[in-house]
Amino acid sequence: MMFFPSILLILLTHFNYVQCATTCNRGQYLDNTNCYNCEPGYYCPDGVRQIPCSPGTYQDDYQSSSCASCSSGYYTTLYNSTKCLICPIGKMCPNNDRDPITCPAGTYQNSAGSTTCVQCSQGYYSTSPNSLECQICPKGSECPRPDQGPLLCRPGTYSYDYGAYACQTCTSGTYTTQSGTVSCVACPKGNECPRADQPPSPCRPGSFAGSDGLTSCTACSQNYYATKSGQVACQLCPVGFDCLQRDQDPRPCPAGYSRDYSQTSCTKCSSGTYAKNISSSRCDSCPAGNECPSADQLPSPCRAGTYASSMNTATCSKCPSGYYTTKTGSVQCDICSRGSSCASPDQAPMLCPPGTYSGLKTTMCSKCTQGYYTVTNGSIDCNICPSGYQCLSSDKAPTPCPAGTYSNYGSTTCLSCSRGYYAVSPSSSSCLPCAPGYYCDDVTMCPKQCAKGMYSDSGVVTCSQCTKVINELIRRKFDWEFVFNWESEIVNKDLVMISVFGNEIDFSIVQLIINNFHFDYHDNKTIDEIIEAFAEEVDMEGIEYTIIKLLLLSNTKFHYYIFFAVDIKYQNTIDIKLETLDRRLNNDSVDTNFNDVNTIQSMSTITFERDTDSDTNSVIIMDNEIDNNPIPQFHRLYPYSRFDGYANEGHTQNWTMIVLENAYIKLWICPEIGGKIWGAREKSTGKDFIYFNHVVKFRDVAMRGPWTSGGIEWNFGIIGHSPSCSAPVDYFWKKNENKQIVSCTVGTTDWSSQTTWRVEICLEKDKTYFQTRTWWFNNTAQDQSYYQWTNVGIKTNGNLEYIFPGNRHLGHDGRHFSWPYDELNKHQISFYNQNDFGEYKSYHVYGTITNFWGCYWHEDNFGFGHYSLYDDKVGKKIWIWGLSRYGMIWEDLLTDEDGQYSEVQAGRLFNQTVASSSKTPFKHRTFSPYTLDKFDEYWFPIKNIQGLTHACKQLSFKINEYSIQICANEYLNQTLMLKFEHDILFKHKLDLKPMQTIDLKFPKLQQSQLKQVSIYLNDELIYDALQLHYVLKRPVNVPQNFDINSLQSLSIQGQEWERQRLFQFAVDTYKKCLQIDQNYIPALNGLAGIYYRHTKYNDAIELLIRVLSIDTYNSRANYLYGLTNVKLGNIYDARDGFSLSSQSIDYRCSSYIELSKIEIREKQFNKALDYIEKALDNDKYNWQALQLKVLLDLNYVDIALEQNPLNHMFRYEKYKQNADSFQSGIQTELKHQVYLELATWYYDLKKYSDSIQILTLALSASVNYPLIQIWKAFLLDKIDNNSQLSNDLLNEAVLMESDYVCPHRQEDVDILKWAIEKNSNWKLKYYLALLNIHMLQDSEALTLLLSCSPADANDHYYPFYIVRAMLLKKLNNDTKACENDLIIATETKNWRTVLTLSKFYENNNNWLKALEIVRSLYHESDQNYYASLQLAKCLMYTKEYENAIDLMKNKFYILPNEGTLLGRYIWRETHLYAALETIIANNYSKALIYINEARKWPENLGVGKPYDVDERLEDFLELCCIQQNHDEKLILEKKIMNYRINYPHQLFKSSDLLTIFILKKQGYIEKAKELMDKWLKQDNSMTVRWSEAVLNNDKTGTSAICSETEETIDSKEALPYETVFEDREFSFIKQLYQVGLLRL
Repeated sequence: MMFFPSILLILLTHFNYVQCATTCNRGQYLDNTNCYNCEPGYYCPDGVRQIPCSPGTYQDDYQSSSCASCSSGYYTTLYNSTKCLICPIGKMCPNNDRDPITCPAGTYQNSAGSTTCVQCSQGYYSTSPNSLECQICPKGSECPRPDQGPLLCRPGTYSYDYGAYACQTCTSGTYTTQSGTVSCVACPKGNECPRADQPPSPCRPGSFAGSDGLTSCTACSQNYYATKSGQVACQLCPVGFDCLQRDQDPRPCPAGYSRDYSQTSCTKCSSGTYAKNISSSRCDSCPAGNECPSADQLPSPCRAGTYASSMNTATCSKCPSGYYTTKTGSVQCDICSRGSSCASPDQAPMLCPPGTYSGLKTTMCSKCTQGYYTVTNGSIDCNICPSGYQCLSSDKAPTPCPAGTYSNYGSTTCLSCSRGYYAVSPSSSSCLPCAPGYYCDDVTMCPKQCAKGMYSDSGVVTCSQCTKVINELIRRKFDWEFVFNWESEIVNKDLVMISVFGNEIDFSIVQLIINNFHFDYHDNKTIDEIIEAFAEEVDMEGIEYTIIKLLLLSNTKFHYYIFFAVDIKYQNTIDIKLETLDRRLNNDSVDTNFNDVNTIQSMSTITFERDTDSDTNSVIIMDNEIDNNPIPQFHRLYPYSRFDGYANEGHTQNWTMIVLENAYIKLWICPEIGGKIWGAREKSTGKDFIYFNHVVKFRDVAMRGPWTSGGIEWNFGIIGHSPSCSAPVDYFWKKNENKQIVSCTVGTTDWSSQTTWRVEICLEKDKTYFQTRTWWFNNTAQDQSYYQWTNVGIKTNGNLEYIFPGNRHLGHDGRHFSWPYDELNKHQISFYNQNDFGEYKSYHVYGTITNFWGCYWHEDNFGFGHYSLYDDKVGKKIWIWGLSRYGMIWEDLLTDEDGQYSEVQAGRLFNQTVASSSKTPFKHRTFSPYTLDKFDEYWFPIKNIQGLTHACKQLSFKINEYSIQICANEYLNQTLMLKFEHDILFKHKLDLKPMQTIDLKFPKLQQSQLKQVSIYLNDELIYDALQLHYVLKRPVNVPQNFDINSLQSLSIQGQEWERQRLFQFAVDTYKKCLQIDQNYIPALNGLAGIYYRHTKYNDAIELLIRVLSIDTYNSRANYLYGLTNVKLGNIYDARDGFSLSSQSIDYRCSSYIELSKIEIREKQFNKALDYIEKALDNDKYNWQALQLKVLLDLNYVDIALEQNPLNHMFRYEKYKQNADSFQSGIQTELKHQVYLELATWYYDLKKYSDSIQILTLALSASVNYPLIQIWKAFLLDKIDNNSQLSNDLLNEAVLMESDYVCPHRQEDVDILKWAIEKNSNWKLKYYLALLNIHMLQDSEALTLLLSCSPADANDHYYPFYIVRAMLLKKLNNDTKACENDLIIATETKNWRTVLTLSKFYENNNNWLKALEIVRSLYHESDQNYYASLQLAKCLMYTKEYENAIDLMKNKFYILPNEGTLLGRYIWRETHLYAALETIIANNYSKALIYINEARKWPENLGVGKPYDVDERLEDFLELCCIQQNHDEKLILEKKIMNYRINYPHQLFKSSDLLTIFILKKQGYIEKAKELMDKWLKQDNSMTVRWSEAVLNNDKTGTSAICSETEETIDSKEALPYETVFEDREFSFIKQLYQVGLLRL
């Protein structure tokens, strides 16, 4: 009874049994009328039904209204499930209502509950279903399909590691013939492996493989052979054999042929050489006096009447007309002497009979022309019949003319005098005109004076009545003294100089004409007296136009006519002209033709006319804000100062110009700007053939800064655009009436190299060329740097072609490239417009012997030519700014409307060498002591010949297959001949005037003929196509086995440093040599020479004694031994040294000069003269020897001045003779240096009074310079010890300004030491310190400067503090003391001091302090772009990017200097740093804006955009910003990776890390390694080693390398005044690495 109720209770509780229900709640179901809770596995959605859960669902609880779906990875296939099953491993359950699916082969599943199987990764596989994992592909196999097993690598492929998806093909030059290999084998030497799956094949005969790993054998080079298979090298073909069949043994050259190592085959002996035997290595030259008609036979002597003047003559030449030889084997024919005739070349000369004559080279005597005579046998000329005589027969003596008659030179009869003329004596050469105021009514009587009140013109027979006019108008109303400002009196002068101030004269009432006023002129009359006499005698009567003709008759029988014309209407002077008439011999005829067509003008103010028909004058612009820097510029530029600050605005400026002009050309010379030829114009076309710049825009291009374009510029000394190129120079102009030449000589001294140059610019009457005659002299007893180039500006528009014969062009660094077609860039670079790639262009064209180069503007049909002998000017260069904006920006910077220009240059050396050229054959040169270089050049226009082939002095021409077009440079009446070998192809008698052109047609020439044609004018060869196309064999590379680390190489490098005036580098290098071999003579001599130069005489003598103990005859050591002993006072030893060095041709002349100086000091003048004559025997133009000769023989001074009118020593000696003006002739820039140099020269010869007089002249000319005062004080003290005047001068010197005082002479050392003993002023110590620094004695300099307390320099002279700060930093690394001095310097408020202090903080990485300092400067001087640039840099490094950008974009404009990129660098880097900062902050859109701005080239920053820009940094940062666009990423990655393909010749730099990084990241491992290896081969700098560590993920290495200090001189050897290679991107790329953007 108790059990049942309990069961019932349970059921009621669990099922919630409800009786009598009609509906149930959700989760319940109705069974009849009872409600029951829904059971597990079921769901009850409506309170009525209980429904089973379908497959894929389940319910594990009671009273549920729905079933739950199986979770992902679970399943059930049953109805009314109470749970889902987990999918087992090895299977997948994509559907929860179905059974698990087995994972197929190629997939696996090692986790339960998975809906999918995992695909095997590349290089893994599984071959069975239900796999729990995939197997890795073994080595030597590939697994291309994950559901298949491994496949062995086929032959020719390999896999070196596990997990290879595909086997790799063997790299080029490796192979494997087996399957399943893990590596390939390198193809062994002597074999080739064209296919990687086949074994190596031995190289065939005629080829070789010199290293492992080659895919193909290399054919033996020319002149090499290999007769066997499998060769690792080819054998050199022996000389005398050829190896044209490179797989066969050498074949001997037959007789008449030869081959040396430079030739590829046996070559027939050239004309005039022979080889009698087979296997000849060379053809022997046919000796002079012999002919070699057959190359395989011995020479034959020339027959009588023939000669061979040189070796290599095939056929003896017949003696030219007028020459003879009666001997056989003659090397020359004797010239037929004057007074003889030579009818036959093999017979002796015959004397000319009376009445005949002959000059040199005459075949028959000429009869004297009428008016000439000779009465002797063998006359060399006929005598002109003298004036006053008549010559009726050419073989009879002249007879005199009677009174009343006259004759000119060369008359056959006498002529009667005209009316108004007279001749009272027999033998009169002319009839004299009756003078004004006289009359002549009888030709045999003297003139009679006119009566009072009567007057006469010249040459009248009666007198006329005078006319009444206004009296004393000139003296009272028209004040003569006011009108004429006479610069000098005319007493005994051949020239009267007049300055006219017409605008200041009231001409309103001046209406007069005065003719034929005459008075006697005597030596003692002054101009004032002449004018006074003129005003007293003459009355004036008005007319409309004023002409005053003043005739001055001098005692020297010269007449001076001065025409002064005044235009009343405009009240202005319109013309001044001076004519000189020679009245000697009473000859009234005047030849004014030469004056009309060939003139020279000297003007203190000049305006240029662009068009001779135009009245408009162009404006001359000069920058007016150039700032001369007083801080000394040590080393190569010293003692010059440098200029900073260039204005962008200008003003009108007048310049002194010398104008040379004839009927054909006109040229302007500007002595105030380097003496350059400002421009040259061809007058018939009005075209300039030398670029004429109508503005003067100085820009920072030259060594000292200022430079302006155009014209012809003279460069001498150390490097281009020398210190004097924009400065005033000395000049002198003259007119040679007899030779019909006008000329202007310009010149000065280059004080850095202490060499003096002169250029005489000559223009002849009937020539279209002008000649430049150049002299360049080393004034010193020491070697000096050697650089000479003449720079010519030419316009570029008009389809310009450079006609520069040659086949290569050299770079400044000595590397060589092809010319005129650039094989590297595929451009015809001889045409200007084809240079539209790269940046600046310097082409030093080289490779053939030529006397000519030129240019032609094809659109203008106009050209320009240059001619000089090859030995005078071996160098020829083209300079192009570049055609991108990088170069074209300079057009506006250097001119206004004259267009872009190019430079064509002529030089003494092959190229303009930079330091790295020392590693090539093209090294620097030295200028030997007391050496004179002399050379001539010719410059001329060309027109209307449709192009240019060649030119010479006489003509220019263009030749093709059908014609030759000629433009004459002078009158031509010669015969033009075209020859091919010995055949005359064409012949034409020319009859041309200067600048006349002609087009001569001839039968068509073959190309082979055109390339070998020669052209003659009469017998003169003017063009040799064979020579022009002949390729010179001069080497252009150093030997491959040349050891650059050898002792010899090190010594050569020391010599190279010395030649570049980089003496500290030279000293260090010579010392390295002596560490290797302490007795190495070249190093001992080199070091001794520098010690002597820098006054270390005891150190020098010690080294020289060591040399002489090894080689007592060593010429350089003996010469330096002599020089050094002179300084040490050991005169006997000095004589000994010079006597031995004089035996060497290298030092002969300079030794004789030094020996003569010793004798002069000893007052042994006769001995001195002997040595001077010896020196002149070796060099007759030697200026130093001539100066010494003038010193001892004053009669020689006029001859010397004729040769060298600008030599100030000659001028001074002339001044001493007759007190000629001396000071006014010194027109050059640094006048004080001229006076000091001259005074030092006399002082060295113990001519102390002359030295004092010269310095006194300087002071009287207001040349105020402290060293002049100090020198004069020293000399006075030397003559009169402790003289008061000496002390006064010294006191005055220390009160003078110290700016630009740069002592640099050896003699200055003792003078300044004496001054310091006499006066303790700080300035004297400062001057000696500057000299010590110049002479590499920095420690002595710092000691002197430290001895000056601040109180001594209480004016805070800032250069003093800056120089001392520099030494404190350099020698002591005393940063604090350096900073203190720089702070003191800034108290002057000079911008340079503030900028220097800011840069000091910059160099010490204190950017905040640097910014603070430069900000103050900018606020005071916001127009100073030096300050603006420094401010922008400081803002960038202190991360004020927006301020820096705003400043550069809106606040300043940089006037660029050549090669500078600093403004653009700062612009780019500021934007890149800003972009990087925003990338780190994930602000990619803003970063892209910065990156885009970084790519721009704003021209206000001083540089235009070049063609080729390396934007890998910008591309890489943009790559970092792109998140999704896969195509854009691919484009940028490809651009970065392909940079080295597009620019293979660019120097490697840190951006190449980005290229290698991307390559490696994209799987191009071998290519990345190849690039890295090339970079390592280029250099071993910090950058490349750090980059290698980054790529190797070597964090320790990157840190260690960054802590290193880079070397002082980079491996690329960027030195002063050379373009610096600066890898500015390195610091930025290090930041990329630090922030994690360069992690593999």
